[in-house]
Amino acid sequence: METTKTPKSVSPLILLLFALSFAIMAEKAAAESYLPPTLSVKSLGPNPATPGQLVSLNFTVSDPNGGITATWVDWGDGSAPDLMYNMTSGSMCQHLTNPSIDQCSIPPGSLLTFAQPDLSKIVPTCAGGNYTCTSPPNGTIIAFRPRTPFSNDTLFIIVHRVVAETGTGLDSVFYTRGDANSGSCYCPSSNDPWDSYGGLQASQVIGIYKSTVVPPGGPTVRHYTHSYTASSDSTSLTYVIRITASDTYDQSSSAAIAETVETLRSSVPATILGMAPILFYGLAGLVTALIAIIAVTFLRAKKQSPSMNNTQKAPR
Repeated sequence: METTKTPKSVSPLILLLFALSFAIMAEKAAAESYLPPTLSVKSLGPNPATPGQLVSLNFTVSDPNGGITATWVDWGDGSAPDLMYNMTSGSMCQHLTNPSIDQCSIPPGSLLTFAQPDLSKIVPTCAGGNYTCTSPPNGTIIAFRPRTPFSNDTLFIIVHRVVAETGTGLDSVFYTRGDANSGSCYCPSSNDPWDSYGGLQASQVIGIYKSTVVPPGGPTVRHYTHSYTASSDSTSLTYVIRITASDTYDQSSSAAIAETVETLRSSVPATILGMAPILFYGLAGLVTALIAIIAVTFLRAKKQSPSMNNTQKAPR
């Protein structure tokens, strides 16, 4: 008599592990299939430019899979790159986390411009380094890269407000909050998590909020301006401008374009023996005339001299 074995049922835990593994692999495959942002330079001018002249750069940036988070422009002259940031989160819009507050400091989707991080211009909401205060937010809004262990990705940027500051200059430490954190309570529980780990170092600040702009050609258009300083090393210099864009999937792409700056050397008037030519030739003519007059006078005197010396006295 044959006996048939009943197949053992698969453990629910194994099924769960299989499902999780499949989901992770699918998500990884999808992330790898995402394309990086697409950059296209539309105009750069004037090119060539002169020192101090405003150079305008216009380009478009798009992403088929995710949103553009930030664009940088490195002008190639050693100046700090200009940052334009697309606010993709709602952490600065109070109304989103607390409908009773009819206020939104920075709506999601806003395109923000940032000035270079002059630390002396950062003003915290609360004085004396008190990052547990409950004052309404009015401090400086900054763009920064979170500290380790919160992120090691140099493309990951956060835009929040400075609530407190300790130290000065390069030794400054900043404590931040999103205006909409923790239901917009403006309380210690709304502090960013790195505040409990010593705050942000000055080197992590990459920009100070300047303005919210409405792109003239829609959300894909970017407009930057810059001016180059004069150089005495050459009559013209060529700078390679590099544009970088990042998206919500931490992918980035870049494009480059050259800008020529004609540095006109200051015209130094020609000199002869340290004198302007007209003065030199004038003095030379005067000296020549004096020499001629002296020579003529000497020759006349020399002609008269023998007749005077040969005059004989009459005999007595």
